Amino acid sequence: DCDSWSVDRNTVNAFFAYINENISLPCEVTNMEHGDVEKYLIIEIEDLGDTMCGLTCKVRPISDKRRRLVFALVDLEATDKKSKNFEILDDYSVWFSNSQ
Repeated sequence: DCDSWSVDRNTVNAFFAYINENISLPCEVTNMEHGDVEKYLIIEIEDLGDTMCGLTCKVRPISDKRRRLVFALVDLEATDKKSKNFEILDDYSVWFSNSQ
């Protein structure tokens, strides 16, 4: 049943639990949405209850250890394409983008 994978509170909560149990933080990423060449470290994944934007995360630019930003998790890609973190973030992004 395809509807069981639509973006709603239950599926977002399930992904949030899965990601928090399986991702290794900090995780080095780039922001695909902004076309950034800058690299960031995810320091925390957040579920703010927003099914339109999905999960968010607190990041810090690698070039500035004091600065903190918040990005939608769907926009981020792990820099190590052979890592489990890459697979986890990619799975989430594909699901979220295709299930809206």
